[in-house]
Amino acid sequence: MDEELKKLVIMRLQSWPSDVKIAFGSGEDLSRDDLIMHVEKEDGLGKNIVEMQMKYLRSFKAGLRHA
Repeated sequence: MDEELKKLVIMRLQSWPSDVKIAFGSGEDLSRDDLIMHVEKEDGLGKNIVEMQMKYLRSFKAGLRHA
Protein backbone atom coordinates (compact mmCIF):
# COMPACT_ATOMS: atom_id res chain seq x y z
CA MET A 1 0.00 0.00 0.00
CA ASP A 2 1.34 3.43 -0.91
CA GLU A 3 2.34 5.17 2.33
CA GLU A 4 1.14 8.60 1.16
CA LEU A 5 -2.33 7.27 0.26
CA LYS A 6 -2.50 5.49 3.58
CA LYS A 7 -1.67 8.74 5.43
CA LEU A 8 -4.24 10.66 3.38
CA VAL A 9 -7.00 8.16 4.16
CA ILE A 10 -6.11 8.09 7.85
CA MET A 11 -6.24 11.90 7.98
CA ARG A 12 -9.65 11.86 6.27
CA LEU A 13 -10.96 9.25 8.72
CA GLN A 14 -9.61 11.23 11.70
CA SER A 15 -11.71 14.19 10.56
CA TRP A 16 -14.91 12.15 11.04
CA PRO A 17 -16.82 12.42 14.32
CA SER A 18 -15.58 9.84 16.84
CA ASP A 19 -19.05 8.31 17.26
CA VAL A 20 -19.51 7.43 13.56
CA LYS A 21 -20.29 3.76 12.93
CA ILE A 22 -20.02 2.08 9.52
CA ALA A 23 -21.66 -1.26 8.70
CA PHE A 24 -19.90 -3.52 6.22
CA GLY A 25 -21.14 -6.73 4.62
CA SER A 26 -20.30 -8.76 7.71
CA GLY A 27 -23.04 -6.93 9.62
CA GLU A 28 -20.48 -5.66 12.11
CA ASP A 29 -20.57 -1.95 12.98
CA LEU A 30 -17.09 -0.46 12.93
CA SER A 31 -16.11 2.79 14.60
CA ARG A 32 -13.94 5.46 13.04
CA ASP A 33 -11.03 4.17 15.16
CA ASP A 34 -11.68 0.59 13.97
CA LEU A 35 -11.45 1.78 10.36
CA ILE A 36 -8.19 3.60 11.08
CA MET A 37 -6.78 0.47 12.76
CA HIS A 38 -7.57 -1.65 9.67
CA VAL A 39 -5.92 0.89 7.36
CA GLU A 40 -2.83 1.02 9.60
CA LYS A 41 -2.62 -2.81 9.66
CA GLU A 42 -2.98 -2.87 5.85
CA ASP A 43 -5.23 -5.91 6.09
CA GLY A 44 -7.88 -6.78 3.52
CA LEU A 45 -10.49 -4.46 5.00
CA GLY A 46 -7.93 -1.67 5.34
CA LYS A 47 -7.03 -1.98 1.66
CA ASN A 48 -10.73 -1.86 0.74
CA ILE A 49 -11.20 1.29 2.83
CA VAL A 50 -8.28 2.98 1.07
CA GLU A 51 -9.65 1.99 -2.34
CA MET A 52 -13.15 3.27 -1.49
CA GLN A 53 -11.75 6.58 -0.29
CA MET A 54 -9.61 6.95 -3.41
CA LYS A 55 -12.60 6.22 -5.66
CA TYR A 56 -14.56 8.89 -3.80
CA LEU A 57 -11.76 11.45 -4.18
CA ARG A 58 -11.34 10.68 -7.88
CA SER A 59 -15.08 11.07 -8.51
CA PHE A 60 -15.11 14.29 -6.50
CA LYS A 61 -12.21 15.64 -8.57
CA ALA A 62 -13.94 14.62 -11.83
CA GLY A 63 -17.13 16.36 -10.69
CA LEU A 64 -15.24 19.58 -10.02
CA ARG A 65 -13.93 19.61 -13.58
CA HIS A 66 -17.46 19.47 -14.93
CA ALA A 67 -18.92 22.10 -12.62
